[in-house]
Amino acid sequence: MKKKYSLTIDDSMIVGSVDLKRFILDNIKPGEMTVASVIAKEIGRNKKRVSEALNQLTEQGYFTTEDKLIKYNNGSAWSKVFTRV
Repeated sequence: MKKKYSLTIDDSMIVGSVDLKRFILDNIKPGEMTVASVIAKEIGRNKKRVSEALNQLTEQGYFTTEDKLIKYNNGSAWSKVFTRV
């Protein structure tokens, strides 16, 4: 068992913070479509968190949603498609 544990960080370890909703709004142009899994994979975030952010942006009027059949690698699946307004 370790004798010394380090459970804290200092300010020099923090690189920066990115607001997920602002990042999405800045990088998706009006008329473009996306799904949460594409954004999550691209930026290395949890799909559930991205989906939550997209749903909040939809409630605020930035996106519209509809369920569509999406083709992935070797198959297809129903997915919630977000379209930027």
